[in-house]
Amino acid sequence: MDAYHIQLKRNDGIPSLIWEKLAPMPRGMSAGGGTVPLLNDNQFFFWGGVDAVTAGWKTPAKHPGIIRSMLIYKPKTDEWEYLGKSRPMLPE
Repeated sequence: MDAYHIQLKRNDGIPSLIWEKLAPMPRGMSAGGGTVPLLNDNQFFFWGGVDAVTAGWKTPAKHPGIIRSMLIYKPKTDEWEYLGKSRPMLPE
């Protein structure tokens, strides 16, 4: 799965955006980076989102919900680490 990093660069005062492709994600996670906590040692924590499987559901009553995968991205080594799954949220 594709993941990208964007940088703002200035060339003679003119801003431009540079997209850099990161190592492939171990699992798709659309909009996974909307709000991403920064952990120790500049690692980023990703969870939830929608993957190709959950995006294919058309009936809301049968939709399985967001994925529970948790990932860490390590920029120093351009690596992803799968942490497992979060516990399901229980209805109140």
